[in-house]
Amino acid sequence: ADLGPHAVTSHAIAAHAGYASGTFYLHFKDKLALFRELAEEAASELERRVQKAVGNHSDPIAMMQAQAEALVGFAEEQRDLIRIVFHPGGEAADIGSRILERLASGVSARRREAVADGRARDCFDSDVLAQAIVGMWAHVLAWWAEDPNRATRESIIRTLTHFQLHGNRA
Repeated sequence: ADLGPHAVTSHAIAAHAGYASGTFYLHFKDKLALFRELAEEAASELERRVQKAVGNHSDPIAMMQAQAEALVGFAEEQRDLIRIVFHPGGEAADIGSRILERLASGVSARRREAVADGRARDCFDSDVLAQAIVGMWAHVLAWWAEDPNRATRESIIRTLTHFQLHGNRA
């Protein structure tokens, strides 16, 4: 994460982990295969956290708040991974795109369920809305992961929650 995905080598990763390069290649084809596996595991964990957080609430405001808290908590714990996967124009950008598509698919499905059972109005295309929401999350969390002093945790949660619920209206 400190060097960036482009600058780090498979040999450096192996050495930092205390293994020989050959051992690295027994498990991974290249560093992108490692990044891909780490990102997929992280995406699964993030999906579990978000599902658990929003599953306990029926109130939309509480749901968005819980979702934002889960996202920010994950970003705090996985700062380096977020910096690698969502580094703009980075070597792992295709991995980040696939992860975002996976997350957007889940958001879209939850949105369709909410519309179907009357918890949300059918005023947006669920797929478009999901892309916008996930893109916003990824951009904000990657920006924050680069330098957590840019905003407080509470400010990130409050802003993501409010914007998702109300747009830029006061």
